[in-house]
Amino acid sequence: MSAFFLRSVILSTLLGLGVSSSAEEFRCENGLVTIRNSPGALHPAICTASDRALSLLQSCDLKPPEPVEIQLSELSDKTCIGLFHCGEALIEVLPPEALDARRSAVGAFNGLPTPRLFESVIVHEIAHAAMEDVPCPYDSCVASSEYFAYSIQLLDLTEAERNLVVPPLDNGTEPTRVTHDQVNALILYMAPDLFITKVWRHVTAKNDVCTQLKRVQDGTLVFDTFHP
Repeated sequence: MSAFFLRSVILSTLLGLGVSSSAEEFRCENGLVTIRNSPGALHPAICTASDRALSLLQSCDLKPPEPVEIQLSELSDKTCIGLFHCGEALIEVLPPEALDARRSAVGAFNGLPTPRLFESVIVHEIAHAAMEDVPCPYDSCVASSEYFAYSIQLLDLTEAERNLVVPPLDNGTEPTRVTHDQVNALILYMAPDLFITKVWRHVTAKNDVCTQLKRVQDGTLVFDTFHP
């Protein structure tokens, strides 16, 4: 995280969510997130989303990320709505008004209203930050990282919200078993919405989500393979 220099600390009364050191920098009370270059009206949403992400990680005894800085950014990649920069402790997210203009990149989460989508993206990227130090036996473990991030993101949603993202099963219909090799980088890139559905079906199949996510975070459950 870039250094947080305390210049003129002002105790914030804004929902008790954090402290402000300048007009451009705000620190959430959870000690995880420093917000930079964001309008004050969005600070509660960003801090609350990061609180929920931390709570989800803690509820499964998962390792939290190191402190990160969150910045609003227009993100030059038009297919991207949020990005965690490995090694930089930095998360960039589109501002809410820009999310609406980039709905084509939202995919399965398109049914969420903009304020909820904005928070959901933050939860997803914080989950990526929590995977930063996980050992990877290959050049890339993108499928494993996205499995973890989408799982946390989906857990953060209410059941009604989640049904907008992952098609609910008809009453009495048994879910098709998703095998380990059906969660992979090829599906992630070629059919991302299908990847999200497969992640949810797989992570919830044994009714022990926490154990599955612990195995992903400690590097013993990997969904990537060697590519020559």
